[in-house]
Amino acid sequence: MSTKDKQMEKLKSLEDCLKDFASADENVVRGALSAGTDLRDFSSESLSIFLITNYFLYIFFQFQFESLFRSIHLAFVDHCSHEFLFVTDFFMVTGQTAVDLHAKIMSRAVAHLIRALDEKISLNFDAISIYLCIMLCDKFRQLLNEREIPSMSGYWETISNQLWIRFDQVMQMHNDSVKTLDVKKMQPPIDTRPHYVGF
Repeated sequence: MSTKDKQMEKLKSLEDCLKDFASADENVVRGALSAGTDLRDFSSESLSIFLITNYFLYIFFQFQFESLFRSIHLAFVDHCSHEFLFVTDFFMVTGQTAVDLHAKIMSRAVAHLIRALDEKISLNFDAISIYLCIMLCDKFRQLLNEREIPSMSGYWETISNQLWIRFDQVMQMHNDSVKTLDVKKMQPPIDTRPHYVGF
């Protein structure tokens, strides 16, 4: 088979895949790409894949917050790891000097991520999603420690604090809405499917 035939075959298979993707039920696609709605341990497999968001994917659906959070931070952790190894090899530094140089290099990326996530976290009303992101922070911190890379603990503490504050706010809103619920106004049949609590 010639190179041109192989390329045509790849293009045809990609086109078939895109047709299947476009016709897939939105909930099925979201479920396949989300970090999950249960709180089971995240396996190493979930850390091995991150999303590449582009315009084509955005047309069909929007990603759930925890999926984007996981994807962005997986790329961030990989970048931190590679950058630290480069710094130690290229500048031939070790110990605290390497940690300080790495922190200085990563400071702009960290500041940008904190600013961007602060806005997105404040707009999130999904308590499960926020809690999953808190768990992911711990998982990524452990991953950096396993790789023997400086864990950037200040960054993870800042993001975790933002998430815990938002989690507390959302749970308080949920509790308040349940307390103020007028049971007499609930008409049969009652919708028992998962839904957002109204504010």
